[in-house]
Amino acid sequence: MKYTLFQGVQVETVTTNLQYLAEMWRSGKLISFHKWLQRLLQEKKWKSNKSKKARQYLTSLFGTKGVVQGFLICDISLLIDNLKEKRNDEPNLSSLWTEMIDWLEIKKEKGATHIVLDGQNRLAFAICPFLFDNLPTTLTITSVNDDGSVIVQEKNNVTFESLSDFGNIQSDILNHPIMLQAIVSGNVETIRNQIIAINEGEAMTQNEKRATNFTIVSFHINATVEYSLIVPFFQSLKKVFTGDKYDLEKKGDVRFLAEFLYYLRNGSVGTEKQLDQMYHAKDEKIEKQLKYLNELFIWVAKNLTKSIIEKINSKELFRHLLISITRMIDKTVPGYQDVDYHIKDFNQIKNPSLFLEKIVDKLNEMLQDDDNFVTRYGDDGKVLPRLTRDAKAHSFYAYHTGSSENDLRAREKLFTPTLNEVINECKSKGIIITHDARKIDQLTKMKVQKKHSKDVFERFPTKNLVSFEGMELDHIISVKKGGTADEDNLQYTAKKYNRQKGAS
Repeated sequence: MKYTLFQGVQVETVTTNLQYLAEMWRSGKLISFHKWLQRLLQEKKWKSNKSKKARQYLTSLFGTKGVVQGFLICDISLLIDNLKEKRNDEPNLSSLWTEMIDWLEIKKEKGATHIVLDGQNRLAFAICPFLFDNLPTTLTITSVNDDGSVIVQEKNNVTFESLSDFGNIQSDILNHPIMLQAIVSGNVETIRNQIIAINEGEAMTQNEKRATNFTIVSFHINATVEYSLIVPFFQSLKKVFTGDKYDLEKKGDVRFLAEFLYYLRNGSVGTEKQLDQMYHAKDEKIEKQLKYLNELFIWVAKNLTKSIIEKINSKELFRHLLISITRMIDKTVPGYQDVDYHIKDFNQIKNPSLFLEKIVDKLNEMLQDDDNFVTRYGDDGKVLPRLTRDAKAHSFYAYHTGSSENDLRAREKLFTPTLNEVINECKSKGIIITHDARKIDQLTKMKVQKKHSKDVFERFPTKNLVSFEGMELDHIISVKKGGTADEDNLQYTAKKYNRQKGAS
C-alpha cells in the first residue's frame, strides 16, 4: 500500500516586486474580504505613535536583501466556486449564500482578481502610504566616493519622493523582491484555517476566529457591522466598547452582535462555546433572526442622535436599550408578555429619536438613583464620590455591571414598569401609532370615495368612477414605508395599477 499526504490546498509561489504588489492593491485587483476571511484592518495599531509600527516594518523590509516575508493571496474565482458549492449543499439557506456570492461577483466585475489573506495591514498602512502618500521612514543608505571609500548613512524621516536625490534608490525600492503565495485550488474552510495559523504573527481572539468561519452567520454579522451607517455609529460608541473582548479593532462590534443574536435565540448572551456553536446554525429560524438583527441595528444607528449617544456611558445600558425595543416586537424573547403594547415593525414608531431618548433617560435615571449605592463618608464627614464597588447587591446598577442571564432577567424585571410608562406615554402622544395602517374604517373609505368622485383629473383609467368597479384603495406612501390609514394618504386606484405599484 502506498501512502501520500493529503494536501487540501494548492499554492503557487512566485517572486515579483514591490511595485507590482502595490499597484495590484491600489488598482483594486487585490482586495481584502474582511466580511468573512479576515480580522479587521488594524488601523489604530499601525498608525499610532506617528505610524511607528509601519515605519519599523519599512525599515526592516528595505534593510534586508532578498525575500524574508511573503504575502498570501487567493484567487477570487475559487472563493466564488466554493460558496456556490455551499449553496447547493444548503438549499434552505440559498438566499443568504447568494448574498455572499453576489458581493464577490460584483468585486470581480469591477476588476478584482485576488483576495489578500495575509499582509493586508502591511499593504494598507506601510507600503502604499510610503510609495504614494509620503509616509516617512528611516533608511540606511550606502554611497561610494570617487576614491572608493564607502559611506554608510542613516537617513531619518525620508519619503519615497525625497529619494529622487539619491541615484537609483527609488528604482531599487520599486524592484525590491516580494514573494506571492497564491492559493489556486482547495477547500475554503482549509484556507480559513491557514489564515488563523498565519495571522501576521499575532494570535487571534476566539471572537476573531468565529468571525472568519465559513458560515452564513459569520458573513451576515460581518456585513451588518460594515453597513455604511453602522461603522461610524459604533465608532461614536467606542468609549463603551473597550477591553480585550469588545475592542472595535478586534471585532468587538461583531462580538456584540453575535451576543445579541444569541439573545434572540436563547435569552442570554452565550458562552464562548455556545457562540461557536451558534455560528454553525442552519435551523429555519436563523434567516429571520439575522434579518431582524440587521434591521434593528440599522434603525438604531439612524435614530440615535449624537446627544443621545453621549448619554450612553456603558455597554450594558446600550444592550438594555436594544432589549427593551426587542421586547416590544419579538414574542420569542423573555419578558415579551410583560410589555403593555407590542408593535409589528419599526414604522409604528413615528418619532424614533424621541422614543429612544425617553428610554435612555429613564435607564440613566434608575442607574443614578442613590438607592443603588451604599453611602460612604470621609474623615471630614462629607459624602465620598460613588464607586462601582459601592453598588448594593441586587440593585438596578449592580445588575448592569455584568451580562449574565441572571443580570439580564433581573434588570429587565425592574425596568418593566418604567418601560410600560414610556410606551403608554408615547402611545398617547402619537409617537407610537397604535392602529394598523392596513385596516381602513368605513367612514374613511367613504371620504376617499367622495374625494375621488370629484377628481377632475383621470389619473387612473377606469370604466366607471361612480361605481368604483375594478378599483381598490391605495396607500400613497406604502405601509412598508411608514404610510398611515389617514384620508390624506389614501386614494382609489385601478386594481392592476395598484398591484404594479408594489409596497416599495
